[in-house]
Amino acid sequence: MRAWVLLFVTLCSALGAENHSATPKEALMLRRITEYWKDGDYSTVKHQITDFLDKNPNTGLRDHLSAMLGDLYFQERNFRQALATYDLIADEDVRAKTFFNHLQAHFELKDYRNVIEKSENHLKAGLAAGKDEELKVRFLLAEAAFREALCTKELENKNHYLKVAKPHYKILTQTKYSDRSLFPLAEIHRLLRENDRAAAIYQALAKKFPEHKERFLFQAAILMIGEDKKRALDLFATVYEMSGKRRCLAAFNQLILLHQIEDYEKFISFHAKVAALMPEEKQPLLQFYLGRSYYNMGEYEQAIGPLEAFVEASSGKSKELKTSLMLLINCSRYLKDLPLLERSIYTFKTKFSGDLELPKALLLHAQMSRESGNFTQALNDLKQLAANHPDSEDAASILYDTALLLSQTKSYSEARATFRAFIEKFPSHEKAVAAWRHLVNCCIEDLKSPAGKESLEMRETFLAVLSDALAREGVFNEREKQQYTLVLIKTLCELGKHDEAIPSLSQFISDNHEPMVLAEAHLLMALCHQRKEGDLSTFINHGEKALSYQPNFKENEILHLELYNGYLTLAQQEVESTHKNSVLNQAANHLFDSKAWKEGSIKRENFLWLASHFCKKAQDVSTGTPEDMEKARAIYTELLGTRQSIDHLKISRESLDLEPEIIKFAELMGLYGNQSEQIALLQTLIQRQEAHADLSWKFKDRAVFALGTAYEEAGNLENALQSFHYLVDTKPEAHT
Repeated sequence: MRAWVLLFVTLCSALGAENHSATPKEALMLRRITEYWKDGDYSTVKHQITDFLDKNPNTGLRDHLSAMLGDLYFQERNFRQALATYDLIADEDVRAKTFFNHLQAHFELKDYRNVIEKSENHLKAGLAAGKDEELKVRFLLAEAAFREALCTKELENKNHYLKVAKPHYKILTQTKYSDRSLFPLAEIHRLLRENDRAAAIYQALAKKFPEHKERFLFQAAILMIGEDKKRALDLFATVYEMSGKRRCLAAFNQLILLHQIEDYEKFISFHAKVAALMPEEKQPLLQFYLGRSYYNMGEYEQAIGPLEAFVEASSGKSKELKTSLMLLINCSRYLKDLPLLERSIYTFKTKFSGDLELPKALLLHAQMSRESGNFTQALNDLKQLAANHPDSEDAASILYDTALLLSQTKSYSEARATFRAFIEKFPSHEKAVAAWRHLVNCCIEDLKSPAGKESLEMRETFLAVLSDALAREGVFNEREKQQYTLVLIKTLCELGKHDEAIPSLSQFISDNHEPMVLAEAHLLMALCHQRKEGDLSTFINHGEKALSYQPNFKENEILHLELYNGYLTLAQQEVESTHKNSVLNQAANHLFDSKAWKEGSIKRENFLWLASHFCKKAQDVSTGTPEDMEKARAIYTELLGTRQSIDHLKISRESLDLEPEIIKFAELMGLYGNQSEQIALLQTLIQRQEAHADLSWKFKDRAVFALGTAYEEAGNLENALQSFHYLVDTKPEAHT
């Protein structure tokens, strides 16, 4: 106000020098106003000015007196009256000197938009009377824009005014207004989501105002949560260590951030340190985070306690409650803890009965029941799931697991139907390939049952399933395709579909080169032709090829016997003797290669034929070989029971037909230089003839003669003569 007194006196002097029209009364009034002003009696001054202006409306001092009167109103905080009075000033110079108070009055009346407009115009026009006034106006502009932003609800306008204020506050931070500008500037950055800058300013404020350090650092930490969680953690740690009123909240936020950055080990450690500081209402949530931390570290046993504590403390529904229950369900799976799973499912049903995750939990219960061997419970679970949640996203898994469980409980027919239903409903499912494989296996297991072995219908079903499976890409690898194709052809053969089997076999033989596989394929081809009663030569050809690829496969016994019979039949059709002998030789070889003659499972006449055949071959001086001799020896020793010892010679009333065979075998041994065995065998035969004279022996003399001949060949002439004398003495009429 002192400035206005000096201005008023100066102006009065100037007016007196230039304007001599002022009356003595006016001059007296002016002096009186000045004196009251000097005495600080502003109420009287205001009254005197008002009275003077009322009485002298045209006075040349009107603008100056209005300015003084406006300032008096301003001092009284009667800002509306001050503005009304300032607006009466016509002189531009006087108005300029009242500009800041005029602006401040608008600000005090919260007319921020007017302040912004007038301040911006004033600064742009460069009307400020010096640097100090410029800073004052700029500060008022920044404050008005900031406060207008805080009052504005519409986001776009709010951001507009924040952006108006921001550059002015930035300028002011480098001036004497710095302390008053930093906080609003930090808030502007915060409201504009420029959290990095806001946090930096709050940290600067913490250094500048140590008495508010905790508050500013806490605010900086809050802002850094979305920008740099580790930096936010450090700031919260600093606040926590300050042990101020925000200590507990800082510790709580540290725990939340440790969990968010997945530093579960530090979370668990820090929780143990600060748990007692946490308010009661925060404890359940921290139990949730604690359990989740243990879970994420794979410490499932430790996770159960905190998670169940959180579940017990939860009264309503929440995302955290659902997560806790799902984690407990997973813990039960990892720990194979069925009671825990059942507790968790019960609560889940109670709280989230219609949730899409419930079928998954029930499916897990079925799986765990199955793993524990409780197949009945598992099947019940799956059937309830299918009935109660037909549209579940796990419908495919439910159906698949049902089929699998039926298979494991050996309910193969039902399992087969269920796997088929799964494939038809979910043909592109990731488990479709496995379902096809199980479906094939169920058919195979069905065929192993007593009913399956007799059922043509089951074989037809298997044939259809296997055909479809082989046609599907990815169900079998190449090796399996090869094996199952052969199984398919076998099934065709078993069903008597030889006309379908033969072309498939031809293609199969053409496509494969593995001996074992080709052996089986040629065997099937041989059997198909045999059962079709087709060309005997084709049967024999494929049978021989089967044996050439694999002489010792398990079906070779049957094949040898079938080829034996085939060659015998073929021999009967031959006219030319040389070729006929060759065919008979093939028949004999196959009968020999079978085990039937060793096991006594062939007819005696076939056994005798086989022995006779190789005996004749061995005796033929032009074609006989040691191999023929060895075969004959093997057959005869088996036939005669002398494989272990000649003393075990088997001949009795029922087997007298072996008498000539013994002599033939003995002669054969002699032919190949085995005189000692020959002599022993003949001696044994003669001893049996003498010991059992009551039997109808037909070749006694021939046996004695053969023995004498054997002695002679061995150089034992004395025994030879004895044998021959025996014949002469007992049958003189034969030598007269």
